[in-house]
Amino acid sequence: MKRILMGVLPLILAANVYADLKVGVVNLDQIVQKSTLAISYNDKISKDFKPRQDSLNEAQQKLQNELDQLNYDSFKLSADERTKLQNTINTDRRNFEMMNAALQKDLAAAQAQYTQDLMKKLSAAVTKIAQDGKYDMIQTTANLLFINKTIDITPQVIDQLK
Repeated sequence: MKRILMGVLPLILAANVYADLKVGVVNLDQIVQKSTLAISYNDKISKDFKPRQDSLNEAQQKLQNELDQLNYDSFKLSADERTKLQNTINTDRRNFEMMNAALQKDLAAAQAQYTQDLMKKLSAAVTKIAQDGKYDMIQTTANLLFINKTIDITPQVIDQLK
């Protein structure tokens, strides 16, 4: 009997401790999709990189036109013209690949910077909500199979990020 009581007693005490635990849950995907701060960051990145993306699209179209010309007109072209066109295609392909790599690198850096800034502001917002609401723990929905909507503080976080 004493063994059973010693085995059950910690469970009863743990249940009492966790009964007073106030938990909140935050859906990060929803915050990234709906918060005005995240939307403004995405709009700024799109606006900043649009001219370079347009230039890259033009270079790709030019390269495609040159390839089409080589494919369709190669039998009409002299050997010198064909060689010149192939050299132009190779040069344009290298330029396109360099432009694309530079754009992707700069875009990734900008996204990382904005993500870092968003996460810093998100952390401050969650901390403020946790302190004001006297939460013991705030967790993301990433590894949860089910959450009760009453503990979801995502709308509060989204409002805080305005």
